[in-house]
Amino acid sequence: MRPFAMPLFGLVIALFFLFPYLVMLVSSFKDDADLFASPATYLPTTWQWENWIEIWSRIDLAGFLKNSLIIAVVSTAIVLVVSIPAAYFSANAV
Repeated sequence: MRPFAMPLFGLVIALFFLFPYLVMLVSSFKDDADLFASPATYLPTTWQWENWIEIWSRIDLAGFLKNSLIIAVVSTAIVLVVSIPAAYFSANAV
């Protein structure tokens, strides 16, 4: 029972945390009427693919994504440069 229950429990937890991102992604394809409809619907009545084209033309989204990638890579490199020697010296300091 346990080998089956643990991955199933992990899948349920993962879906719980991924569901808001899925809702945001699907909502990005809605028009204003679907987005602010009451009661809310999860799937749009008409898929507005133009929303993505419009946002790429209105703002410098590629630049924002590039800056985020640079920050993530540099901060990860700094953490690795500091933590690898610290782990080595901690393991050998006996």
